Amino acid sequence: MEKRVSRRIPVVLKLLLYNDGLPVAIGRTRNASKCGLFVKTDYAVTAPLQPLEVELLSKRGTPTDRRRLRAFVAHSEEGGLGLQFDVADEADYPAIATALEYAVVQSLPISRLPRALGKKYTFR
Repeated sequence: MEKRVSRRIPVVLKLLLYNDGLPVAIGRTRNASKCGLFVKTDYAVTAPLQPLEVELLSKRGTPTDRRRLRAFVAHSEEGGLGLQFDVADEADYPAIATALEYAVVQSLPISRLPRALGKKYTFR
């Protein structure tokens, strides 16, 4: 049985993956938590623990709607990557949760916002 620090939430967010500051792939999340996320992408990782940056995109697409988070590859499989956020200490988790919640809210149509603002998309 798996033991997780935080619960995974099934959510689809568009994102860009960066390696050494350069964009290398696009993808979509399958699920996310405050500790990491699974990204559906064709990007091939050469080694586990490879550092990457994840830029969460919104439908509105303005530069201020983008959030870039540091992560590393926890596991890879055909069609996707499991990424764990690179955090220095527990104090980083609220900022990650806020970035994920913001990306979810920005990605949803207006008609779904009341539901999204409830517990369904809370990463805390």
